[in-house]
Amino acid sequence: MHDYDRLVLAHGLRLEAVQVRLPNILWFIIITGALISLSSSFFFRVEDVWLQGMQVSLLAAFIGMAIFLIFAFDRPFRGELGLRPDSCQLIYDQLMKP
Repeated sequence: MHDYDRLVLAHGLRLEAVQVRLPNILWFIIITGALISLSSSFFFRVEDVWLQGMQVSLLAAFIGMAIFLIFAFDRPFRGELGLRPDSCQLIYDQLMKP
């Protein structure tokens, strides 16, 4: 019964964590920091315009991927990247066997 009680408690905590998100102020700081980083890259003087464009593009791509990962992992229990309930189901099945 103790193991089953822990399972029910873990299940409740997981359901509660589904609604947890990053606060809006944190998203504002992430986006503002990305814009500041990109705009500050124009302060470095590079003679070759193509090289400057390539550096800014690579920086933008890196920042974009980082923001995408933060967005994808913002809700860890939802979507394709979310955690699956397989381990909880396995424990439940083992505990409930007659």
